[in-house]
Amino acid sequence: MLPKNLNPMGERLLVEVENNSQTVTSTGVIIPETANTSNDIVGKVLAVGAGSRTKTGETIPMSVNVGDIVLFPKSVASETIINGKKYLVVKESDTYGIVE
Repeated sequence: MLPKNLNPMGERLLVEVENNSQTVTSTGVIIPETANTSNDIVGKVLAVGAGSRTKTGETIPMSVNVGDIVLFPKSVASETIINGKKYLVVKESDTYGIVE
């Protein structure tokens, strides 16, 4: 369970990714997660920061909201474990976009 008082800083997003360790094709072939050649991750946003700041200190509001599904490269995600569950932290500027 995610702590209610957890607020990411700046332009960071806390993202939950479904932990599918393997994929089963329509013909029944099992493909393990380690064989996944995609460098992209899709996840649900659980918490968002206030936004980035300009040089003058003004906050630029986030365009991603809690509950949005976002797409981002694996290489930009930082793993964290909260209450025994794995989450990813990603900067909004590193996301490709919101999946609709």
